[in-house]
Amino acid sequence: LSRDPRIDEYQNMLGAILADSGRLSQALEPFRRAADLDPDNPRFAANLAGVLARLGRWGEAATAYEKAVLLSPSPGNYMKLGSVYRQLRHPDRALAAFERARALGDAGAAPILGIALARAEMDQIPEALEAVREGLGRHPGDRALQTLYDDLLRRRRSPGSAPDRSGSGR
Repeated sequence: LSRDPRIDEYQNMLGAILADSGRLSQALEPFRRAADLDPDNPRFAANLAGVLARLGRWGEAATAYEKAVLLSPSPGNYMKLGSVYRQLRHPDRALAAFERARALGDAGAAPILGIALARAEMDQIPEALEAVREGLGRHPGDRALQTLYDDLLRRRRSPGSAPDRSGSGR
């Protein structure tokens, strides 16, 4: 690296080593350099986004993940983008990202959880409950989904909450 600091893969590897050793602030510059040297590399964009998110720099992380999903529209990149949007309090954008992750083939509980959380943040409690019920049907015993389901039921039944329109009575 000292002889040729412009080698993008080495910069990315240095960033990964620094990030893995907990030196996130130091990892930022090599990841930026790698992404600048090869702006069409989705891995470099995602690595930069990941360290920005871990540093709590949500706006910058969103921009980097937006680029990563353009370069590589993978379920994983969309899940991370959705999580960043939730941190930025953009549940509508988070919902779209989680739905895209699911449409691209992520059949796990995580996108369903993200969808339900985003809907709950938009005060769409019946829709959030519907998503969680579907998730529990596919992933029975998932603790995160079950906890969210219980929380949503309590929220729906609390004074001042909107009545349930799902028709299920659950």
